[in-house]
Amino acid sequence: MTKEELLVIIKENALKDEILGEYWIDEGLYNIGVAYKQLSNSDKQRFGWADLNESVGLPFKNGNSYRAWINRRLIKLELENYPLPIDDEEISLKEKTEKTKINFDADHYKKVVELRDYWTAIRAEKREEARIDSLKNIIINLSSTLGKLPTIKTIFPKVTKNKEAVLLFSDLHIGVLYSSEHNTYNDEVAAARLSKLASDTIKYCKENKITKLNVLNLGDMIQGIIHTNARMYVQYDAITQTMKAAELIANFLNVIQSAAPEITYRSCVDNHSRMFVNKNENIENENLYRIIDWFVEERLKNTDIKFINDNIDISLGRFNLLNGKKVMFAHGHQDNDNQIFQHFIGASKEFIDYAFVSHMHSSKLKDYQNMTIIVNGSIVGTEQYANSIRAYSYPSQTLIVFDGNNLVINKIDLR
Repeated sequence: MTKEELLVIIKENALKDEILGEYWIDEGLYNIGVAYKQLSNSDKQRFGWADLNESVGLPFKNGNSYRAWINRRLIKLELENYPLPIDDEEISLKEKTEKTKINFDADHYKKVVELRDYWTAIRAEKREEARIDSLKNIIINLSSTLGKLPTIKTIFPKVTKNKEAVLLFSDLHIGVLYSSEHNTYNDEVAAARLSKLASDTIKYCKENKITKLNVLNLGDMIQGIIHTNARMYVQYDAITQTMKAAELIANFLNVIQSAAPEITYRSCVDNHSRMFVNKNENIENENLYRIIDWFVEERLKNTDIKFINDNIDISLGRFNLLNGKKVMFAHGHQDNDNQIFQHFIGASKEFIDYAFVSHMHSSKLKDYQNMTIIVNGSIVGTEQYANSIRAYSYPSQTLIVFDGNNLVINKIDLR
């Protein structure tokens, strides 16, 4: 329903009288109000209930009164006619009502409201599923319109034993625009830091003769919308941030293919990519990080990088190293280094040797009850929010080489 169509309906429901001029009877006002409810949200913002009330000659005290009058009529109609999809329980209730001719009471109304809420929830769930599928198709189609990434060809020397590494990759925060004595950050700086991270990763993997590199995307690749006080400093909206971050990550992964014969990619949900400022209203599945993963996987579908989706859930990943040690990872916004041990063992129901998180923007190594906990640094470094809470850190990422039971931890400085 458009505003123009609504204006036609208003004219169709107007009656004319030589003395009164144009006027509307209750049925006409009802038809107009019902039609108005079908307007898009953007049209409603420009043409509110108050405007509608004025356009029909101000028959109500104000726009809210008009809306309440329509809603009461709709509820009454709903109770009389049961316009909702009918299931067996609803049919039984309706038949009972018709046979006994009972009057409307509180229990009857409660049942109707429950049915209405049930079907509203079902419709919302199906609508969300359709929206996600549609968005995924858009991302895949967009990816196919871009030029191909450069082909990376590398000849790896033969090795006598397998050697493994893990790259902790997190906190890119694309969208941040920041400059102070502590740090300067924008898209160009982000690209330069990713370039250095790629070259150093390749260097250390080749020096250590790595045969398998596990890339763990620990999240916060975009700045998002969650810090209201920092939103004035972002360069563009969250969707644009998402697409720019996705292409940067795809290019980064494409380049580091020369680091090892086998490369795997895993990821987890974070907090900056959520779609609601209020974390209490957040639904984990409605997270922009999923768009990044769809895009990156589509861009690199013709490469040898393995995209693995074997997480315990959307926020927790788990896998085994070649040496038999068990690894778990998360972004870290639901944990801190004093809780990770019990959180991860509780979630996995088994002992975990290595726990990897990010989120804090400051690297850290800690051993607790025979679990080694490594907190990754950030690519962004100090920005507006960190500065506001006096949390200063240099940009860095962590590459961990596993040599038997030994860990060779490379803290890659990105300044």
